[in-house]
Amino acid sequence: MWIPDVESVLQVWDIESKEQVRTLTGHVGTVYALAVISTPDQTKVFSASYDRSLRVWSMDNMICTQTLLRHQGSVTALAVSRGRLFSGAVDSTVKVWTC
Repeated sequence: MWIPDVESVLQVWDIESKEQVRTLTGHVGTVYALAVISTPDQTKVFSASYDRSLRVWSMDNMICTQTLLRHQGSVTALAVSRGRLFSGAVDSTVKVWTC
């Protein structure tokens, strides 16, 4: 049985009770950055990892709904602006994603 490295998971916490709600797994390697986009209909969390991927997590059901693979190196930075997600990686590129 594979036991995920603590750094390769996302821990979801309830702010009021300060209790852990869920552990989200999927990345293979350190998670370097998180970004959130909320609309009246849904909330998405984006994670960036050493494994060169971005993952899109639905907070409605707390599952990974999409894995984005376009970087050639670890993804280390995320930013959100005007409905777009920007990802920066050690491959010296910035990618722009429509959310």
